[in-house]
Amino acid sequence: MRSIGLIYKRNNPEAAEAAGRVVDWLVERDAEALVGPGQQLTIGKGVAVDETDLGRRSEFLVTLGGDGTLLHAAGVLRDHPVPILGVNMGRLGFLTPFPEEALEGALEAAFEGRLEIQQRMRLAVRLRRSGNEEVAGIALNDAVISQGAMARLLELEVRQNGQLITTYRADGLIVSTPTGSTAYNLSAGGPLLTPGLAAVCVTPICPHTLTNRSLVMPADCVITAQIVDTGDKPFLTIDGQRGYILDADDVVSIARAEAAQPLYQAPEVDIFELMRSKLSWSGSAG
Repeated sequence: MRSIGLIYKRNNPEAAEAAGRVVDWLVERDAEALVGPGQQLTIGKGVAVDETDLGRRSEFLVTLGGDGTLLHAAGVLRDHPVPILGVNMGRLGFLTPFPEEALEGALEAAFEGRLEIQQRMRLAVRLRRSGNEEVAGIALNDAVISQGAMARLLELEVRQNGQLITTYRADGLIVSTPTGSTAYNLSAGGPLLTPGLAAVCVTPICPHTLTNRSLVMPADCVITAQIVDTGDKPFLTIDGQRGYILDADDVVSIARAEAAQPLYQAPEVDIFELMRSKLSWSGSAG
């Protein structure tokens, strides 16, 4: 029996209703829908499995929600990054190219192996305290070090492959993939990177020195940021989904993850059309 994973935004009634349709569609084709235990109870359908088993047991994964739902799913998959079919039931939808009305058609095309898959670079994020690794995570979008509740600057000593870049005095630092360049990185004034580019973007958040600008680095470099001055309980956030309080002298290490994240692509939409649409760029020749 074929097994397809399913994650939907639980506080969205439309997403829950669509999730029920996905389960019914799969059952009609003698396939099983694997859902997390809480989600199975919400819709009363599907096969409940631990989230840690979704990637290992699923042929591909369907997400119903916005970009946040897809990022949550990518974090759940972690070491088993099966393809994700992202259906947009949120607002922006950079990562979820299929609208709700295209759900059944996209699901059928993925089920039959007719959809293009694009490999998206991920980041391996590690937090070390006193020389011992404490936290490890995977980011599809970005890793962000940000100040706490008090509006105080952080001091971050940032290196590439051990070579000092600078000590930033800023509200924080964003290290993003090309996929994540359209998220917080863009809001902080960082550049947009096309998804297939092998690079990472290092962007300070409101730096005290105005000449501190974004840097585009090779994908295979290792970026380290050491907390020199903590300000007020700074945070490390991975894909906006998981957060950790940082202490003085903590070191955050960010490198390219071994495995990319496959994402299904809508055949009729290219990256520049997506940018024109989502970012309200002019489509005229000028």
